[in-house]
Amino acid sequence: MFHENKQDIISSQNEQPEISNEPETTENPPEALYSQDDAKQLIDKGEIWRVAKELKKYQDLNENIAEQLIKENYYDQVVDNLKAFSNLSLDFAQKLIKGNNGVRVVDNLESFSPETHNDIAHQLLEEGYGLYLLENSEKFSKIDFSEADYETIANPIIKSGDYGLIDELGKNIDKFPRSLHKKIAQQLIDKDHGWVVADNLEKFSGLNHQEIAQKLINLKWGSSLIENVEKFSNINYNEIVHQLINLKDKYDETPYWKNRYEATIYSLANNLGKLSGLDKDIAITLIHAGGYHRLQVANNLQAFSPADHEAIILELINYPYSEEVKNALKNSVGKIPQLSETTAKQLANSRYRDILKY
Repeated sequence: MFHENKQDIISSQNEQPEISNEPETTENPPEALYSQDDAKQLIDKGEIWRVAKELKKYQDLNENIAEQLIKENYYDQVVDNLKAFSNLSLDFAQKLIKGNNGVRVVDNLESFSPETHNDIAHQLLEEGYGLYLLENSEKFSKIDFSEADYETIANPIIKSGDYGLIDELGKNIDKFPRSLHKKIAQQLIDKDHGWVVADNLEKFSGLNHQEIAQKLINLKWGSSLIENVEKFSNINYNEIVHQLINLKDKYDETPYWKNRYEATIYSLANNLGKLSGLDKDIAITLIHAGGYHRLQVANNLQAFSPADHEAIILELINYPYSEEVKNALKNSVGKIPQLSETTAKQLANSRYRDILKY
C-alpha cells in the first residue's frame, strides 16, 4: 500500500517537516489504513517521519517499529498512539510506567501481550497507579489480586490526605474485597475522612451503621451524616439530631468551628424531608435559627412527631409574619389531622388565618 502523493507531503528539497508532540484528535478517528509492511517500507527508505506523522492510521505494528520511532525522537507519538501497536512486551510497558505513562498503559492494555497483563498490573501497583487500575478493573478482571495488593492501593491514598484521591477511593470501595471494608472505613475515619464513608456508605459491606453514625458525630462530621442519613439503617433520628444540636458547646469559638457547626444545622434543615419522629425541641431550635431553617420546618412538618405538630405550628406563627411560611403551612396543614379548637382560634386571630381553608 502506498501513502499520499509525495509532493503533498514534502517539499522539493525533501525537508522533513516538524512533527508536533501534541496528540492529534478527531471526533471520529479514522480506521487503520496502514500495516507493518507499509511502515517498514518507509523506514527502509529513510522516511520514518512519515510513519510518525500518521501513526494513528497504523495497526498491528510490532515493538521493533516502536523502538525505532523512539530512537528517532518520536517518543511522544508512540505514547499517544499505542493503539497502533500489538503484542508489546512487559519490558516496554515497564519503561512507559517508569516514565510516568502508566495511565497510557492502562488505557491501551490490549496493545500488550496478554501474558504480560498480570506483571503489568503489579508494576502499576508498585508505581502508585493502583486507583486508576481499580477504576479500569474490567481490563484486569483475570488478575488475582491479594488483600495485600488492595491495601497497597488504599493505604498511600488514605495517608496522603488528598481529598480528590480519597473521594475516588470511596467511590471505588465496592471493588475491594468485602473483608477489607471495615478496616478501610476505620482508617478513613481515624484520619478525619469520615465524610467519604458517609458519602459511599451503600458501597461498604459489614459496617455497623449505628457505630459509624456515632463516630461521625463524635468527630464533628454531622453534615455528612445528615446529608447521607437515608443510607443508615437502625439509627434513631431523634437521638442523633439531638446529639448534633448539643455539639454547639463542644465546638471552639473560632470562625472555622463556628461555621462547621452552622453548616451542620443548615444540613439538618435542608434534609428534614429524609427524617421522621423528631420532637418539638428540634423544631424550636430550627425555628429560632430563623430564615431558611424556619421555612424548612414549615415545609416538613411530617418530619416531626404528630403529637407535636400543633405546638410547632403555634411556634411558627409567633414569629414575624412570612408569606413563605404561610404557603408552606398551607401544604403541611392539609396533611395532618384536624387542628384542635385552641390552635384553630389562634390561627384565626393571626395573619395566617388563610391556612384554615386547607
